[in-house]
Amino acid sequence: MATHRQSSLFPIILLPAALILVLGFTTISRAQNPGFTLHFDAVDAVLTGSTFSVRALLDNPAGDLAGWSVVICHDANIDIVSAEAGSAPATANGGSPADFSQTFFFPGEGVRQGVIVSFPGLNELPISSDHELVLIEYIALGASGTDTTIEFCSFIFSGDNAYSTTIVIETTGIAIIPTMVPAQIFFSDGLFLRGEINGDISVNIADALFLLTQLFSGGPAGTCADASDVNDDGSVNLADPIRLLAYLFSGGEVPDAPFPACGVDPTADMLGCVSFGACP
Repeated sequence: MATHRQSSLFPIILLPAALILVLGFTTISRAQNPGFTLHFDAVDAVLTGSTFSVRALLDNPAGDLAGWSVVICHDANIDIVSAEAGSAPATANGGSPADFSQTFFFPGEGVRQGVIVSFPGLNELPISSDHELVLIEYIALGASGTDTTIEFCSFIFSGDNAYSTTIVIETTGIAIIPTMVPAQIFFSDGLFLRGEINGDISVNIADALFLLTQLFSGGPAGTCADASDVNDDGSVNLADPIRLLAYLFSGGEVPDAPFPACGVDPTADMLGCVSFGACP
């Protein structure tokens, strides 16, 4: 299994100090700590066969951190194209790179990263939110209508020499299991604009009338049922033209995504989109 690595290391004369520091993290808080949260910045839906980017982020309102170990897993519906350290490892050490930072990715399996901000303990990752730990690019392999989950985990990857855990490390040397929030991403095979029903490349009152005619007068159905599902509840019914008219004339809620620009359906349902004309 091919392994790809990105790393930075403080001068080698300080390496023993790092080993002492790492070996000193013997106490782990087994309960998830809501004061430290790992989460992802990711799109809700992607086109099958396309590439997309995901950022692994850390919130640490509960305190400064001396380092972290992060493991990210995925299923066979996606694969990794590339992975690299984000801005946090590059700047956490008083605006400079962390003394120890290694990011590996394992095609078909996942990513792991280990960071110690400062061997002498001169700097820490400060209290803040959305610290960018890892930047990952994936390719979508799943079939349209299916989904995938990207999650933080503890795992040993094929060909790796270490079992990696997901923890954050306080400045006192205490390792804590953070709260971990996964990302769910849906796959689609086409782009459309919610509410653009009659094919005239705009969303207006004619779309509501077209849908009402379909529902009550035997009029033709649009070629993209997902576009007619204005409220994205997985069905096309009277609630959809009412929602559209309320948006157009009464300051009501906007149509659900994708809107106001073309995109993919962020939710899995049975409607589908046989064809859709040009996006406005």
